[in-house]
Amino acid sequence: MENSREAILTYLKEITSDKYATIEYNVNIMEEGIINSLGIISLIDFIEKRFNIEMQDSDFEMSNFISVDAIASLVDKYRKEQP
Repeated sequence: MENSREAILTYLKEITSDKYATIEYNVNIMEEGIINSLGIISLIDFIEKRFNIEMQDSDFEMSNFISVDAIASLVDKYRKEQP
């Protein structure tokens, strides 16, 4: 199974400037300006396609997208539910 933390971190590094080349897993990606609300929409699209999951409306809370660790936890929850 692919490491969700690494895939998410790599994606964020690819869509941001070199300024964020050393994103930490637990840093608040919104507060640090790494990604904005429109970027979150792209991130969700990436996650759903990359990991073949469909997130529920109830999961679209900022607390689930605050950091790479939080996003990976959400992704891993869905992946565990897959057959």
